[in-house]
Amino acid sequence: MVATRTLQILAFALADAGHAVVRFGWPGEAGSGDREPGGKLVQELFAALDAVADFAHGLSPDAPVDIVGLRLGALVTEAWTRSRAGGVDRQILWDPPASGRQWLRGASTMYRLTTESTDPLKVIDPPAGGFQTPGRLFGAAEAGELAELRYAPLYPDTSVRTQVLVRPGARRAGSGMRPANVEVIEVSGQENFIDQSPALAQTPWATIELIRDSLDRAVSHPLADFLPVDEAVVAHLDVDGVSRPVTEAIVEIDGKYGVLTTSNVPVERTAMTFPGGLEPDDGPGGLWMTLARQLAPSGVATLRLDLTSHGESVTYVTVKEPPEGHLASHIDDAEAGFDWLVQRFGRGPCLVGLCVGAWVAAHLAQRRRTPLLVLVNQVVWFNNLTSLPAWISRQENVADSGTPKELEASGVKQLLKERAPYMVWLVLARRNKANAPEPLLRRVGACGTRIRVLLSGRDERSWLGQRGACAERRMRRAGIDLEVVVDPWLDHSLFNEAGRQSALRRIIRMILQGPE
Repeated sequence: MVATRTLQILAFALADAGHAVVRFGWPGEAGSGDREPGGKLVQELFAALDAVADFAHGLSPDAPVDIVGLRLGALVTEAWTRSRAGGVDRQILWDPPASGRQWLRGASTMYRLTTESTDPLKVIDPPAGGFQTPGRLFGAAEAGELAELRYAPLYPDTSVRTQVLVRPGARRAGSGMRPANVEVIEVSGQENFIDQSPALAQTPWATIELIRDSLDRAVSHPLADFLPVDEAVVAHLDVDGVSRPVTEAIVEIDGKYGVLTTSNVPVERTAMTFPGGLEPDDGPGGLWMTLARQLAPSGVATLRLDLTSHGESVTYVTVKEPPEGHLASHIDDAEAGFDWLVQRFGRGPCLVGLCVGAWVAAHLAQRRRTPLLVLVNQVVWFNNLTSLPAWISRQENVADSGTPKELEASGVKQLLKERAPYMVWLVLARRNKANAPEPLLRRVGACGTRIRVLLSGRDERSWLGQRGACAERRMRRAGIDLEVVVDPWLDHSLFNEAGRQSALRRIIRMILQGPE
């Protein structure tokens, strides 16, 4: 998921440098079509690359076409170029693993370290021979195909100009016999991006700049005219024995792009989804895309609006004035999307957010009246307490750039440095100087909004540790329609396949007003 955001940043950087960039989703992943049942995974990946290469060549027949592959994408890219002579002019292989088996084992280990160290979820072993990675489950057949892929660009039969970007000291065996058209470049900082959990990974700016600067810009080539497809039927879902088409349309709202998902039935409800700070707009494993598609045949039009700015992800809510802090611009964008849905369909949308996205949804619900607010694992403020002193230290250096300091009240800073108890947060939140769930949800619930809080096992512990149960009882006594649902199958970021499926079922029932 961090790779998705990083490739988006790379695409923007290349576009700014004057290049035309095509990004795409692999079959079965977010932003792509569904896989054929029983299909061969590697063959489908190669077919996707064939289609993308043909499209890129068609944009400007005389212009060179380069392809960038990251980790497993690099392994697939290298195998594809060996089997497709003339498919591209150059390939950039970004930290390719030695084999598909090595990548599967590494990604599976990272998944377990990430989830088991942070969430006491019920770990479900993948099918025999399969691998669970962050955001995707590979069955035995898929894993077997990927395991057979081997990294082999350093041998003399390589015909495509190749750049291999590796970490310092990670030059591959056999580099002494590589041909002249293969270049191996060591780039520092890769381990902070690749060998980290998604929550700790850092954007590899040095690598992005290296790729941008290495592309040829000596000759300009005109782009051919082409008609982009902004609306398409992406799936057919069976509903009570009737096949319903699901349509996705690209829409522009105040300069931001979004995806509107509908079906051929009257729209009875609308919804908006908000991703967490580290996930792509489609969500972990395509969570939000899948939710929108499954809701469409039931008469729900869902808008997924890009709340990012130039590829930078939504960041954590922290203590600033106003409490919306640096999420304010994202909430403004979300507000424009809300108004657009009301204007088009005549009804306000249900709001669903995960982690940081839950804060965006909650603040939007404070500005605009919504029938339903679903908050998934919205306890980010608890985690901020543990790292707040370091965060404050970083913010005190902001003045070097000429911008005002972001925290000025020394009394507030001192309280927070000492890990302020819940009542301090509560008082600050009531004075509109901090974020805490209870005052915000009280203001939202006072408008008649139904509020549903969905928590993983770990997030429930955070909720209880910050007196969430007491807050829940107080709000219910005040007449607020609030329900807290704890699902032990969930992990915080919904990397786990079982957790995502359980979250989907629960959220769909909440939106359709079925039993919780």
